[in-house]
Amino acid sequence: MPPDSTASRFMSGEPRWRLIHRDRVAALFARADSPAAQLAGVPILREGAPPSFFLGATLRFKPQRADGPRTVRVQVEARSAFT
Repeated sequence: MPPDSTASRFMSGEPRWRLIHRDRVAALFARADSPAAQLAGVPILREGAPPSFFLGATLRFKPQRADGPRTVRVQVEARSAFT
């Protein structure tokens, strides 16, 4: 979830959940009693954002079918500048 979102602030105050990673793009939480929350070095806090796999990518969305009046399934094709 975005690190500055209401959901992230809420989760930060929840004792049953622990922040395990945060950067400028996302905050990731795990249950406090989970193995991920017990790892050495957690939380991992980064100032910058990780490099994007999709930097310079072309995304193409193709509608596949409607699952109801409000939901449409799409196929996403991505071509990275790195491939």
